[in-house]
Amino acid sequence: MREMFRSSVQTTAAAFAVAIAVSACALKTPPDTATLQKENLPSNLTMPAVWIAEPGGSATDPVNQWVASFNDPELASLVEEALVNNTDLRVSAARVERAAGEARLAGAHVWWPSIGTRTELAANSEGRIEEGVATGIVAGISWELDLWGRVRAGRAAANHQFASAHADYVFARQSIVAATARGWFLATENALQVRLAEQAVGIFSDVLGLVEQRRTQGFANDHDVAMARARVSLVREAERRRRSSFEQAGRSVESVVGRYPAAEIAGAKELPGLPPPVPTGLPSALLERRPDVIAAERRVSAAFFNREEAKAARLPRIALTGAIGSASADVAGEEDVDNPIWAFGMRMLAPIFLGGALNARVAIRTAEQHEAAANYARVGTRAFAEVENALAIEKYLLDQERYLASAEGDAAETIRLARIRFDVGQTSLSELLLEQVQLVETRAQLARVRGQLLINRVDLHLALGGDF
Repeated sequence: MREMFRSSVQTTAAAFAVAIAVSACALKTPPDTATLQKENLPSNLTMPAVWIAEPGGSATDPVNQWVASFNDPELASLVEEALVNNTDLRVSAARVERAAGEARLAGAHVWWPSIGTRTELAANSEGRIEEGVATGIVAGISWELDLWGRVRAGRAAANHQFASAHADYVFARQSIVAATARGWFLATENALQVRLAEQAVGIFSDVLGLVEQRRTQGFANDHDVAMARARVSLVREAERRRRSSFEQAGRSVESVVGRYPAAEIAGAKELPGLPPPVPTGLPSALLERRPDVIAAERRVSAAFFNREEAKAARLPRIALTGAIGSASADVAGEEDVDNPIWAFGMRMLAPIFLGGALNARVAIRTAEQHEAAANYARVGTRAFAEVENALAIEKYLLDQERYLASAEGDAAETIRLARIRFDVGQTSLSELLLEQVQLVETRAQLARVRGQLLINRVDLHLALGGDF
């Protein structure tokens, strides 16, 4: 008996060794980045050497820690708060945890067998153990020989899905930080707009008072007073709109950082200056740097291995099995009998006819792979467009800022000259006040452009894939 047991164990061990060698056959590899780009990006897409909107761009990769480049401690504090409290980010983190668990689950049976025990205890119909019945405990083992790579393909798919979820999480973090910065700059710009609107209301109110005084003196009529009142109403309505925009921007930031509805975001006193130009890197490196593109590429690989798993599922499954244990019987009137139990063997499951289900599953997985590849192309082309748009918008806004800054200087000089003329009686007070209104409106436009410049710079960092 012992010799038979030893021989069986040796035979099984040899079978396991052969199984390891056979099941170690390499899997097919998914398409690499170059192949994905060649086969899925638009055929007329030519990768330029530099960005079209920035012919003299730097080949250096975009800088990290871009939040610090704005030199705004309040913004840095809000970013830290958002990373801790944002609910969307928590959802993304939970998806990563789930994908990690699925990857561990998929790999549970690749290199390690399944081992379990079974205990049997016989009882009578009333649930009591009686003499003359058998009891026993058996430990079993089962290990599928992954001859065709089905199990390994499933594990590879789960690993790539996990990598995709992790890249999505990284991009979600970057997006949350960018949303925080955009909201903060927008709230600050709107706070400035509210203060400028209040100045305009004060100026037009002074004009109205002056016109009413002139009417009592016979130098103005009811029409002039009505026009002045209409202007006051218009600037008051503009102030209300700007205050509403400021409140909305504050609520937006509060929602991102997890404070809403605290209504505590007041914005900074002034907008920070635009940081120096950032290196944009080479266009060819963008698809290998942006987390959302990396996630899309990993999903293509996951879909590839899901298809390989579905194809291998059409072939027979072979598993090595074994069991060892003991059973005892207490027969009435006889001595107890203890018998060792052991068994080793092989089990094969071969699909014969399933109504076309296996082929249909392969077709579904093939379509999913095509969809993932098309999505990769969509995300990649969108990434290029976002960078080019952000670069072009920054150039346009910088020109606009320069023109408005010049106009602000001219308006300030006009007011200085108008005051001299007013002092010598060559112009009226109402004309002087209207010149002041023009200066306020120019400053409001300048504040809006500078706020847009900061927000667009945030969009550029996000588009380039630079970390915060």
